[in-house]
Amino acid sequence: MELRLEAPTQDQMEIVRNGRNLKRFGLRTPFLLTSEMQRDFYKSVCCDRNAPHRFFSVLKGYCTSDFIGIGGLTPISWENRTAEISLLLLDEYTKKGSGEKACTLILNEAFNIMNLEFVYGECYHSNPYGLKFWEKIAEKYNAETTTLPKRKYWDGQYHGSFYFCISKENFKK
Repeated sequence: MELRLEAPTQDQMEIVRNGRNLKRFGLRTPFLLTSEMQRDFYKSVCCDRNAPHRFFSVLKGYCTSDFIGIGGLTPISWENRTAEISLLLLDEYTKKGSGEKACTLILNEAFNIMNLEFVYGECYHSNPYGLKFWEKIAEKYNAETTTLPKRKYWDGQYHGSFYFCISKENFKK
């Protein structure tokens, strides 16, 4: 399946809001988002070219506009040429190779369009499916990795996290 990135729309962000509210166990912000909060985020972050963030809609195919998820680089540190990667796909597109393809497109934006040097990420152990995915991505790009203890409190307990950093040099290999 071919994928492409485009600027997100307000409607796509609402789809993301509904999906992410069901996956709070693996997200940095564990509270529910309202439609108004999502609209504010879209206007103040996604639509602001001066914001230190870039978000992308992940779309299926070149002749269709089938929205399958959202990815991002945030916060971008232009001085240090770094950013954190994020990816949230609709459930029907997970575990089918779409995540890896979308991740490659986002890393291409980071390294070859935005000229960043390092892209890092973090996945909480409370998200076992996400953890397997990000470990696979880290291995593919020979990322530096570590485990951080007690990074997320969820469902009455603290969970560690898998932290990784991919270099531009390793992306090109």
